[in-house]
Amino acid sequence: ESLRALSKLLFAAGDYATAAEVVAKHRDASVHSDRARREIELATLYIDHLSRPVDAFDACVRALEIVAHDPDAVAILARLLEMPETRARAARARRAPEVRVGERA
Repeated sequence: ESLRALSKLLFAAGDYATAAEVVAKHRDASVHSDRARREIELATLYIDHLSRPVDAFDACVRALEIVAHDPDAVAILARLLEMPETRARAARARRAPEVRVGERA
């Protein structure tokens, strides 16, 4: 939990790059749904504060591999469809079975 607290403090201070590094360390120490949450936090930092849509896409896909149909990850993927750098990859990823909301097995 100390990594989580540190990342929040860094985020509040506007040090988004360092916050992302701390979230990545926290992600690496997490498992299952907690790891997916950290991936979504990373994707959000990358897309909203660091202008790194490709990294946001990669984090989003990793989250969906852990927790299929995660609505937050699906929402980030939808945002990535609007960005030229990730449009094609996001469109392909949205067709994957773990992404389609409402079509769970």
